[in-house]
Amino acid sequence: MLMQCINQYITDTNIKECATRAVWLGNDETHYQRKWKDKDIGDLKLLINLVIHWVVSNLMTQEYMQSMQRT
Repeated sequence: MLMQCINQYITDTNIKECATRAVWLGNDETHYQRKWKDKDIGDLKLLINLVIHWVVSNLMTQEYMQSMQRT
């Protein structure tokens, strides 16, 4: 299950919160009665892009912190 993976493996707060909301909106698309009536596919795309950017940012930060350690 996607939410279990997010909760178990994601520790960064920004990534976790954006990914969780993306799951909520994705699940909302499968139901007749929507919970998030003021959100649409555009919001889902934005949340997915936010997750991607947070992940890339974290990976790039780790790379530079490792390659440029204080001596």
